[in-house]
Amino acid sequence: MFPKSLNLPALKTLHLENLCFTTSDNGCVEPFSTCNKLSTLVIRGWFLQDDQQTLSISNYNVSSLTIDNIHMNKEADNYKVVFCTPKLTSLTIKVHPTTFPAPSACHLPFIEEVNYLLFSL
Repeated sequence: MFPKSLNLPALKTLHLENLCFTTSDNGCVEPFSTCNKLSTLVIRGWFLQDDQQTLSISNYNVSSLTIDNIHMNKEADNYKVVFCTPKLTSLTIKVHPTTFPAPSACHLPFIEEVNYLLFSL
């Protein structure tokens, strides 16, 4: 289980693999909002606790983001990812098209590179 939030204000790079995100009190899964210097985030093979269906990646400074859920199981069919990362310049998503819908994003004025890679199971 990954904590509800991280209290690592100086952290710049974070690579996570094979984990379950813990739900916060408001029912949202938003673990990165307190990492004030985080610029590179890589998440591979993740799940959401209980009945939660949305992972919110909310961080003002993240500029490079990779989401890789190639090995998700069928329980994750309806997971949704929402990006609130206004400084994002590079986004890579590696998914199976039937287990991961396209993410939604807030205003992304600096996006320069997007890689959306679909894989078969």
